[in-house]
Amino acid sequence: MENKKTNRNTRLIIVAIVLALVVLFLCIGGSTFARYISSKNLPSNQATVAKWGYVVTADATKLFGKDYADTAIVADTTSDPKLDVKASGNVVAPGTTGKITFGVVGSAEVLAKLNLTFTVKSDVALTTGEDASATTYNPIKWTLKKGDTALVTDKTLADVSTELAKVSTEIEAGTVISDTDQAYTLSWKWDMGTTTDTNNKLDTILGYAAQGAGNYGDYVVSGTDTITVTDKSDAENPVEYTAVTKIEFDLSIEIVQISNSERAPVSGS
Repeated sequence: MENKKTNRNTRLIIVAIVLALVVLFLCIGGSTFARYISSKNLPSNQATVAKWGYVVTADATKLFGKDYADTAIVADTTSDPKLDVKASGNVVAPGTTGKITFGVVGSAEVLAKLNLTFTVKSDVALTTGEDASATTYNPIKWTLKKGDTALVTDKTLADVSTELAKVSTEIEAGTVISDTDQAYTLSWKWDMGTTTDTNNKLDTILGYAAQGAGNYGDYVVSGTDTITVTDKSDAENPVEYTAVTKIEFDLSIEIVQISNSERAPVSGS
């Protein structure tokens, strides 16, 4: 009897446990776990750096030289028996000429600005007299062209500097600059074909000044930083000149990216 009772109690416990598990599963199954959500899949996105393809160009190989052949543009013709000028360093002389070309080519995908800075340190000159009565002889004639357009013709380096100071060109994004769009040529000549007796004399004085201090017939050269030449051909009325025998200038070519806020203001009509 006791065994039957024990077995019955065991079966009741098992049934109770099964019922409890069923109730537990029913409770769990009767609940949901969720959150609000909205979604969208975007396509793959990518970007590259904006292109910058502007290149500054400059060729000064024909600007000055120590060897000039047949009064032509500067050329390295040391072995040419027809040399008109042969010197120890770069020189200019009556009958010689030279040039430099410079500019910008290429393209870019950003707004840009071209700036040219030209600083004159010295130009060949011979000055006599003082103040308002002073006169200056500039034998070197300079010409500046943009493409085929002449901006300065047969003037001084100071005139070239004034013209280049005006160059500040804004270049729209996406612009392609060709070899001629922003191409400049600066050339010079010391013309020997249209000289006069006066020019011949002044050119000679500059040649003596370049030679350095000393006595050269009717001419006396003195000084180093400031060169003075005294013309004593008329003993009663000597004439004193101040000579500059060197050409020197600095040229800076810059093209930079700018923003719209850096644009030059538009003047009203």
